[in-house]
Amino acid sequence: MNYKNIIFLDIDGVINILSLRSDYDDYVQIFYKSFVDNLKYIIECTDADIVISSTWRMKGLSILKNMWMDRNLPGNIVDITPNANPFFERNVMINSVCKNCDEIGRGDEIDLWLSKNVVEKYVIIDDVDQFMEHQQKYFVKTSGNKHIDSINGMGLTRTCSEKTINLFNI
Repeated sequence: MNYKNIIFLDIDGVINILSLRSDYDDYVQIFYKSFVDNLKYIIECTDADIVISSTWRMKGLSILKNMWMDRNLPGNIVDITPNANPFFERNVMINSVCKNCDEIGRGDEIDLWLSKNVVEKYVIIDDVDQFMEHQQKYFVKTSGNKHIDSINGMGLTRTCSEKTINLFNI
């Protein structure tokens, strides 16, 4: 497929802050409104499509698209990154975190997705740096922030949003 702008989106630590678990629905915890609003701002400014790179992708593309629609979340999910770890089925999932998955990183999975799609520009939004050197210039980290609008240094703040938009405009 051909895409103009793609956001590789992690969820936990970006728009979902686990320490703020208070409201739930059929899909589990409700995402933090301020950070969802910042994602909406990015989408409005860049017209980017979304590829889910989060471990939430293990729920499947159709479930994520349904959640996006049911929750009226911003943007259009076009795909999920592939699971490039051939040993995943033998690994243990604990609280949506893959244990013993060190062989393959999220950056490898993004590169694999990019090798099968044509993309003009992309940005990776994640709270953990799991990316290769050539991906670093496209990476916006949503943890360790000193921004006023972060939650314990976490989340897709307005500052992170502006950085994301700027990366698309380079």
